Amino acid sequence: MNQDKKKPQSILIVDDESKNVQLLANLLTGESYEIEAAMSGEEALDWLNERPFDLILMDVMMPGMNGYEVCRKIKENSNLSSIPIIFLTARTETEDIVRGFEAGAVDYVTKPFRTTELLSRVKTHMKIQWQHKELEELNATKDKFFSIIAHDLKSPFITLFNMIELMKDMPLLENPEFQELLNSIREEGNRTFQLLTNLLEWAKTQRNLIEFQPGPLPISETIRSTVNVLQDMADPKNIRIQLNLPEPEFLINGDGNMVSTIFRNLINNAIKFTRPGGLIKVSYRILEDKKVEFLIQDSGIGISEKNIDKLFRIDKKVLVNGTNGEKGTGLGLNLCKEFMNMHNGSISVSSREGEGSTFSIVFNTVS
Repeated sequence: MNQDKKKPQSILIVDDESKNVQLLANLLTGESYEIEAAMSGEEALDWLNERPFDLILMDVMMPGMNGYEVCRKIKENSNLSSIPIIFLTARTETEDIVRGFEAGAVDYVTKPFRTTELLSRVKTHMKIQWQHKELEELNATKDKFFSIIAHDLKSPFITLFNMIELMKDMPLLENPEFQELLNSIREEGNRTFQLLTNLLEWAKTQRNLIEFQPGPLPISETIRSTVNVLQDMADPKNIRIQLNLPEPEFLINGDGNMVSTIFRNLINNAIKFTRPGGLIKVSYRILEDKKVEFLIQDSGIGISEKNIDKLFRIDKKVLVNGTNGEKGTGLGLNLCKEFMNMHNGSISVSSREGEGSTFSIVFNTVS
């Protein structure tokens, strides 16, 4: 965002003494600020109902509504709360200064003020306010960007997958070479779709936009549904997924979407790094303290000791291709870690190169 030079930053001066208002107005106008004045707290609130300001300079001791009261009312209004308020005060006792900060002020200047100090504090908070507005605009742009990705990029994938299924049954495309080509398109589409989904979910966690809604969750049903979705990725590699799940069904305390995402990423990784014809096992065991552990074990290429420590760190990259050349970003495991933390659970891995890996995730069960 470029600061608009044609539109000066605005300051509202609130002081019941006209000579103070005039002195401040002359000083700040000379610095190219747009100035308005209010002679009371009530008048200041009237001004703020009419238009926004970039900063407020306010006297503390005024008849009627004092500066502390006005400041609190401003901070209670969500449309005004981001405006920085600097108190002008002759009271320098610590308790008065603290009271001002507790009311919501960002700074104070003692009377009689020094011109250089006042201008320096005003410029500092104007810069912070401008940066705050710039950040808000950037966040709004980012939110719009992710909204476009979520809608405009995910929808074509669904259409693509539906078209592939239709094409597979067309007599003209029964040639094995065409079928192999369609399978390759579907596999690559699935991988890209998984990456896009992970990216969007991870972005939501970073912006605190994702809703965590835990509740009683039938875990065996959740895992089976996830495996059914991933079966299309396992079949071309002739990988068998063996399930040893709780029977009869029991409940964990979890968010359904997040738990599905966790298992989707872990089983997807197991498929990626397991050799053709290999085996993946999903099993469980009951732990103490009303906890249950799920194990996702593959017979794949394993993970080196130096890479294990990097797996769940967003600042480190572990770029290893799958057994069929599948690529990844490592984002899925970071997402799993984020979601397990939200569940007050844990995630860990044990692995030996050339022998495979076992991922462990621990949830709380429903009492």
